[in-house]
Amino acid sequence: MTEEFTPGAVDETGLDGYSHGTAVASIAAGVRLPDPGSAGYGVAWGADIAMFSLPLGSGGGPYNPVVVEALATVDAEDAALFEQALSWRDGARKVDILNLSFGYQGLIDRYTEQELRDYYGATLAALAQADAEEKTILVWAAGNAHGDECDPSTSDYCRYEALNAVSPNIMAGLPTFIEELRGHTLAVVALDPADGRIASFSNRCGTAADYCIAAPGADVRLAYFGPHRGEVVRGFGTGEGTSYAAPMVTGGLAIMKQLFRHQLSNTDLVTRLLATADRTGPYEDSAIYGHGSMDLGAATSPVGVLELPVGGTVGQNGFSLPSTGFQSGTAFGDGLQQSLASRQIMALDDLGAPFWYGLGRFAPAARGMPVAARLRGFLAAEPGWAGPAGAGAMGKAGPDSNEVPVTLHIARVETTAEVRGSHLALAEGGVKATLAGQGGLSAAAFTTKGDAARKPAVGAAVSWRRAGLPLGVRAGWIGERETLLGSVGQGAFGDLAGDTAFVGVDAGTDLGRWRIGANAELGMVTPAARGGLVTRVSSLATSAFALHATRALAGSGALRFSVSQPLRVESGRASLTVPAGRTKAGAVLYDAVAAELAPSGRQMDIAGEWHRPLAWGELRLGAVYSHRPGHSEAAGPETTFLAGWRRDF
Repeated sequence: MTEEFTPGAVDETGLDGYSHGTAVASIAAGVRLPDPGSAGYGVAWGADIAMFSLPLGSGGGPYNPVVVEALATVDAEDAALFEQALSWRDGARKVDILNLSFGYQGLIDRYTEQELRDYYGATLAALAQADAEEKTILVWAAGNAHGDECDPSTSDYCRYEALNAVSPNIMAGLPTFIEELRGHTLAVVALDPADGRIASFSNRCGTAADYCIAAPGADVRLAYFGPHRGEVVRGFGTGEGTSYAAPMVTGGLAIMKQLFRHQLSNTDLVTRLLATADRTGPYEDSAIYGHGSMDLGAATSPVGVLELPVGGTVGQNGFSLPSTGFQSGTAFGDGLQQSLASRQIMALDDLGAPFWYGLGRFAPAARGMPVAARLRGFLAAEPGWAGPAGAGAMGKAGPDSNEVPVTLHIARVETTAEVRGSHLALAEGGVKATLAGQGGLSAAAFTTKGDAARKPAVGAAVSWRRAGLPLGVRAGWIGERETLLGSVGQGAFGDLAGDTAFVGVDAGTDLGRWRIGANAELGMVTPAARGGLVTRVSSLATSAFALHATRALAGSGALRFSVSQPLRVESGRASLTVPAGRTKAGAVLYDAVAAELAPSGRQMDIAGEWHRPLAWGELRLGAVYSHRPGHSEAAGPETTFLAGWRRDF
């Protein structure tokens, strides 16, 4: 805190009277003490304060409005006083908000614009701050003249020798006539907290209603420095007056300035405070309350729908914040969330105010495979389960290729252990048509189109495994037009798509009574990102594999164990352009963000299954233990028990 003495001001001793300035400053920004229950603290406690000490009259007494000719005699002096305060500097710091809990008697209604300009022009020019890069906000106490003793000959509002203070005093009411003071000047009337209505002593907003707001001004806790029972006391007390309502507003504006990171202009802050005031109930009466009762909670909360801007200036259409997100597929795990965890994104409300949110919250980590998907794969028809004597995709090679006819097989792509170890997981739930020919060569095509519950994906693959060989190879392509490895961009994340080329191997051999099989794939993804925060995604490297052992049981049934890694991004990076702030002039500022996409962990699924054919179908029991589900290093293990009955029709 710093203190400046204006001409004629003297240091306060605490003997002649209490310190009005100390009380006012404590309400606006008094520090918070360790025991707040025993002491008051300011609205914007801890804010920097520059105090300007100036001589004041005694105040109170009968209503005696100042005449404009008298204003002319103090015009130069007042102008100098305000210029001193408004030009104050301490390094880069200056006065952002000037609280003015003093003034001259006289309702603004009794003066005219021309009179004020003719007799008080120098002061008006100082308050207008025409040459300032940004104008300091002026917060005026409206006055405590309501009910004061008055002479009907001096005021049209004197009734029964008591003043009906229908408008603020002259200084607080200046914006009524002086256009260049509008936008950065506020008049504050006082509320009585006992009933929330206008305090009995307070002036009303009246003709200054457009520039006026109400705040608590009675029974206000404040710091006290002054005489008490013959001694100088430093302590706390209570007081009333618009002098104490004004610093409530000043403190509120200081909080807003800090909350919005100094990115709103002072004019924007004033406009917002007035626009968010409570105008319900009695506060609808603008002649008394102006814009209503100050609602700092509303002023510091989003108004309307938050949007993420995409243009260069505030006010352009953007993306709705609630509808924005990146729904990660399992392959990405927590990669994007981890990369964005330390970043923030700015959204704008309907009044153009900025609010910041953690960017990582919009890209939550993928969870492990849902139980429903596991159950579908658990109940799927899986070739090769007959063990060493069987045949099929993972069983023994069939007869000599010259004797194998061309066959066509159509089935749904189920989430079996083999599919979990394959890029085919991207087409889970789709339809696959497989054409097997001679020489161990086969081709497959698959699509999810026509399934309203699935995002469109199409693809094809060829595989070769010659009879008698334990090893086969395959290669394929998958095209996603609304997803990227199963991930979906929403709102500001734009549209994502990708083309994936993959190669893999299949292996199978008998080991005693067990049939041992394996498949592994590597992929390369060419992503596309359009119309959102994501400006570019590099090529992505992917992997998936599965190992399994199957044994036919005596009589009937089979037992299988498997270890598999679901599809995972091994490397890749995304570039994002993220709204990070705004200037006071309304330009949107953006940050370039680079995000690594590989997840922090590697999911491994260990599964055991038992199948037993019965007269009316097949009973299946199983369990899956997932280590680091969702490819997240921080995720705890999960165990899923499965039971089902399968019957073919």
